[in-house]
Amino acid sequence: MNLVDQFNRLATTPSSSPAGNEPHDKQSLVYYLLRRYGVKFTTTEAEQRLWQDRMILAIAEILDNREEALRERLFSLSEDEITTFRSLQEEPDPTEEDPFNELARIMKRLEISHLEGTVKRFEAWLRILRNQPVPPVQAWLSSTREAATQILDTYKAVSGVEAVPLFKLALPAQIAASGEYVLERIEAFQQATIPIHHGIVADLQRIAGTIPYVRDVHESLLPYGTDWAEQWEGALDDSFPADHNGRQDATFYLLPDQPLDRLLSLPKTANAARTKSAHGLLAFLGPAQTS
Repeated sequence: MNLVDQFNRLATTPSSSPAGNEPHDKQSLVYYLLRRYGVKFTTTEAEQRLWQDRMILAIAEILDNREEALRERLFSLSEDEITTFRSLQEEPDPTEEDPFNELARIMKRLEISHLEGTVKRFEAWLRILRNQPVPPVQAWLSSTREAATQILDTYKAVSGVEAVPLFKLALPAQIAASGEYVLERIEAFQQATIPIHHGIVADLQRIAGTIPYVRDVHESLLPYGTDWAEQWEGALDDSFPADHNGRQDATFYLLPDQPLDRLLSLPKTANAARTKSAHGLLAFLGPAQTS
């Protein structure tokens, strides 16, 4: 069974066995994978569900890397190149399928599959998160826009309004150097930007704790009266020039009246109480938007 089949079965098949089977069917995919990698099989349905979710995330990560490599190959053909290839073809046979039409369908299926996989991964991640201590953080970071959209859509469904975009912070897209050298550069940048970092955190804490939150006043938006984001970008250009390191953005949103732990129905725990923020803060990473 290939990884795609494993992912689909894990993401759609209930963890419990069908009626009439043994409580934990030894032929189930979860049992098979746990036994294959020498993990003791659990005897509770809740633990089996959590193992199933962990496997969904692990397999999805592998599929992401493979799909990204395939997507790069497919999208390396620009529209101009496709037009040139078509012009070099002989008179097309009306009975034959245009190969570039099939390429377009493959790219479309990749996009649909990626979005469907994102939803399944988010659901698995959320079930795992609800079964462990809640991290005591005020701002949550998503590695992709698609994953952040799941939270933003949940907020809109609960509150009836859109989340509030605050600002963007530029980040390097890549740093091509040895690990030790990269670490040194990052540490030097961190030391040089400590005041900027503290200023950004102070701005976020202020706006996340403002009660009541009024959307239509300047004080309710960022930046307000500070230029920390601009200072950050200037320092970033000095240490990691855009023409060498590229750019991606961390886009910050405010979720008024809905801290993330409450919005996602995360449990209260003895080790990690709910945050004291009145509002939620969510950021996601994505390619830098050019104007």
